[in-house]
Amino acid sequence: EDEDGDEDEDEGEDDLPDARAAEVLAWAKHSGYERENLIIKYELDVAALGLALRADTAILPHVAAIVDDNPWLGERLLGPWIDGDRGDLAAIAPQARAWLLDREDGAVYRWMAAARLLARVGTPADGKLIADVLEPSLDQMFGRGMGFEAAMSTMVLEEAIEVLCDAIQKLGISETAIAALEGVVSADSHLVDDARGPCALALASV
Repeated sequence: EDEDGDEDEDEGEDDLPDARAAEVLAWAKHSGYERENLIIKYELDVAALGLALRADTAILPHVAAIVDDNPWLGERLLGPWIDGDRGDLAAIAPQARAWLLDREDGAVYRWMAAARLLARVGTPADGKLIADVLEPSLDQMFGRGMGFEAAMSTMVLEEAIEVLCDAIQKLGISETAIAALEGVVSADSHLVDDARGPCALALASV
């Protein structure tokens, strides 16, 4: 516990075999990449890449756990591990499948992390799990709201749709997903313009 009586959120990182990696994770969890309310994303991305390239692979489950606690941060830290070949991604695949069942705030970042990971080590059954979040996401594009907050949410959703479409191309596309993709590609609405490309590419792979 810390001096206020709360549990130390970094508890467990003391057990990591890589002390330097533990320091980087603690830095990230405490928003060390922020300056005067500005997020310095490149600092975080460099830290994430450094961990994936050089840290003890035993830290990977700890990185994955951050996705549960802070989806935006965790997805960014986990990305280079998914792109690389050092960590045991299959070991955290069950955790990724659980992320695809999430419907709470921050779920979109968990979906992206899960889709990227399962595209590497998943099965055709995982393609169905991904389609289950892709289809309502595509529907949501037709009913976007107004204002700054809605615009930011739409930007994140558009990014997620590209990741989800890429994943189902690798894992297999169901008939219902094909119908949803066709609906976007052929829609006479500018609201879905930014989603047409990823959907068209997914359809072309069928």
